[in-house]
Amino acid sequence: MSDNIYIFNMWGGSRAQSVFNVIVYCWRLWRTSLCQLSYMLCSKKKKQLIMSDVGTYANLISMLVFFKYYRTLFYHRLGKKSILISWLLSGDKTVIVPFSTPIGRSANFIHNYGSHLNAKSIGDNFRCYQYVVMGNKRFRDKGRPVIGNNVTCATGVVIVGDITIGNNVQIAANAFVNRSIPDNCVVMGNPARIVKRDGISIECKI
Repeated sequence: MSDNIYIFNMWGGSRAQSVFNVIVYCWRLWRTSLCQLSYMLCSKKKKQLIMSDVGTYANLISMLVFFKYYRTLFYHRLGKKSILISWLLSGDKTVIVPFSTPIGRSANFIHNYGSHLNAKSIGDNFRCYQYVVMGNKRFRDKGRPVIGNNVTCATGVVIVGDITIGNNVQIAANAFVNRSIPDNCVVMGNPARIVKRDGISIECKI
């Protein structure tokens, strides 16, 4: 995401549509003012985390203006104080990430919707598509998954229990994972199975 520049074509369509687009953009831009102020006032560590997601300050503003699901990640980066500012420009309320779930550098929520990421921790370079669920295996269990670095969760992935997802793991759409996965694997299916490890195709139950 850090290399992307988000461009909004305000001048497409009719003149009336173009004027409307400009008004909407200016209104949304003004509503990012508290977000920008909070970014300026946050610690150096938090600023580095936020910049790892977007790359440049211009990208940060564009993401705040146009992408609700990014705002959810931004508010998570800021911590609990974001509750005081999120009322002005809300994030995606269908994407839930508890403040107790730390997320590493360069996270990317890709057209995300309807996800609940209740993990012990999530590593660097995390990629998450829509309808991903992480959490306890049962209602009263306290065990939550640990997600390693360079993990991609495709649409509809479910990860539950006190398990560890290793580094460099890709989990295919609609996979159900309730056991730990080693590093360098591609996983798919319900129940999930390993179909590739260290670049070699295999068929292995977890």
